[in-house]
Amino acid sequence: MKVDGSETVNWTLQEAVTKIRGPKGSTVVLTVLRNTEEKPADVSIVRDTITVPAITVWVKTPSEISEISGIPENVRTLKNRRVGYIHLTRFGDRLQTEWPKAVDDIAGEITKGTVAGMILDLRNNPGGYLDGSVYIGSEFLKPQTLIVSQKNSDGSKEEYKVNRPGKLLSVPMVVIINKGSASASEIVAGALKDHKRATVIGETSFGKGSVQTPFDLSGGSGVHITTGKWLTPAGESIMKTGIVPDFEVIQENNDATRDAQLVKALEMILK
Repeated sequence: MKVDGSETVNWTLQEAVTKIRGPKGSTVVLTVLRNTEEKPADVSIVRDTITVPAITVWVKTPSEISEISGIPENVRTLKNRRVGYIHLTRFGDRLQTEWPKAVDDIAGEITKGTVAGMILDLRNNPGGYLDGSVYIGSEFLKPQTLIVSQKNSDGSKEEYKVNRPGKLLSVPMVVIINKGSASASEIVAGALKDHKRATVIGETSFGKGSVQTPFDLSGGSGVHITTGKWLTPAGESIMKTGIVPDFEVIQENNDATRDAQLVKALEMILK
């Protein structure tokens, strides 16, 4: 409701961000009203660098999954079957540091023989560099499998294939995408779908499948020009079309505890 005593009514998101951010070690006071309270309360926060992990990973039985509600009783009571889950929120600089640990956690549980399958959650992942998508796709596909093609404006075509040994080549998989899944996350989802390596559920993705090349101009300015587009292994353009899921599941409620898409993924893994 307030930031350092100033009313937030009619503020834009950028105005709020500007007011809340500040020098590391300084304090900002947020006045908040919780939906369970009748009066607002002041919360003092010491500003610091926020490092958000790019990956969330867990391996659980349905009864242990406290993150969501709405799991059917016949699924929740499957006590001897576990599901691996990796939520990749972005393809960033720490990808090759965080990803191997997440994979080792899943692979270690798979060797015990109690994991029914895994879920790769790519929702709201805005993507990143092309090599990141090849790196992730290589975890699940056999050597030399085509992950994505790049068709250039001069008529040439480049192919990007699996370039390293993967550790999760045979575990049953479901991939979740939504309209916030873009770029590199669409490449991964498209490759796993086309090669029938995973079932893709959720909503049609964003459709960011173009390649921009930067050019420096005089005076210090620059321009990014689209010089190519990405194609899935089946030859379908990602640009403006996106990845269409095998099973559409619309998330109508923003309440994360009522995650219909994750519930559907669990049902498909455990059916």
